[in-house]
Amino acid sequence: MFRIIFGVLIVSGLIWLGSLWLLSAGAPQKAKEQAKLDQPISAEESQVIKGNNEFAFDLYRQLSKTEEGNLVFSPFSISTALAMTYAGARGETAEQMEKTLHYPLGQEHFHPAMGGVIRRLEGYGTPDLQLDVANALWGLKNSCLPVFLSLTRQHYGASFKEADFQEPENARRIINAWVEQQTREKIKELLRKGDVSQATRLVLTNAIYFKGLWELPFKKAETKEEAFDVSPSHSVNVQMMNQLEEKEYKYYANEEFQYLELPYKGHDLSMVILLPAKKGKLAELEGALTAAKLDENLSRLHKAMGTVALPRFRGKTHVELKKELIELGMPLPFSEDADFSGIDGDHDLHIQAVIHEAFIDVSEEGTEAAAATAVVMDILAPPTFAFRANHPFLYLIMNRHSKELLFFGRVSNPVTE
Repeated sequence: MFRIIFGVLIVSGLIWLGSLWLLSAGAPQKAKEQAKLDQPISAEESQVIKGNNEFAFDLYRQLSKTEEGNLVFSPFSISTALAMTYAGARGETAEQMEKTLHYPLGQEHFHPAMGGVIRRLEGYGTPDLQLDVANALWGLKNSCLPVFLSLTRQHYGASFKEADFQEPENARRIINAWVEQQTREKIKELLRKGDVSQATRLVLTNAIYFKGLWELPFKKAETKEEAFDVSPSHSVNVQMMNQLEEKEYKYYANEEFQYLELPYKGHDLSMVILLPAKKGKLAELEGALTAAKLDENLSRLHKAMGTVALPRFRGKTHVELKKELIELGMPLPFSEDADFSGIDGDHDLHIQAVIHEAFIDVSEEGTEAAAATAVVMDILAPPTFAFRANHPFLYLIMNRHSKELLFFGRVSNPVTE
């Protein structure tokens, strides 16, 4: 029906990176989080944030080719799940992930910086604003190297949970139950039937949950049914929320877009809406918008008095990202030549699927949103063959270790001695 584009996460429909932009712009107000959030963002953390934003635009452009209508996703969730996977990548596999996902700094410095970014977003727990980030690894006992588990635990807070993929449906239900719990039941079936199999050896998961109340809530009495122009020639009726009284917002307009920032209580997070200056121009402007251009325009937001009309809406998107990530430049991690030896010490793991789901609900009171990502890693499947001993053959019995032959024989006719 229509695509809403949000803030610093314009291409995602969520607000996770928007919070980081606000943190870099000024000190937050919440006393509970003051000490943590007032810490200056390091140069390395800034590079990670910049890279995450650039990946967001790259992925959005890929998704927009196939996903019609409404779209919501969390590039932060996807980046985080793949960052844990990247921790085990080596050689050209790591290089492709670095370039495609815009991971700067190299393994040694990237993970501490990414961990710092994650910690800034964790732990909001007031009645007005909740924001939780959770990571977990699922695999067989002793299937991962201790150094890999230590890194993902230290920088991503990822706990390792045993999962028996010889019973794939049971493993899938267990992982989905964790995601459902972390997202407050907003995402109930991230992994669908067939997403994991007996070839699966590891699943890396990220989940994000957000619920925030508007600093300036909309009055329900002022919500009216109004027309929404889906295209220049077609409109639909929607429940339009209204702020009829002029109030102070951060606002900026140019010849392409109007930018409006809607803060949540506490002022640490906000939603920024980009409205094309002319109807029917969204697709054209999406292609021209870049992370650098967005950052430049956000810096121009200024205080202004105005009225606001915004449709009440809900959205959910479920996508499998293998095709998009390959087209963006990382085919090797999905191939049998992938090198994830940093995970288990072997060269038999590859990414089978990257599965993502996101949900958002925007109402008069505020916003509730959730997202989850699973990176499913499979072991190389052994080659298949058909062996039919229906003609004469040789046989032998040997010591498997010394290769000493104990018996040697031939079968010309199985029905005779």
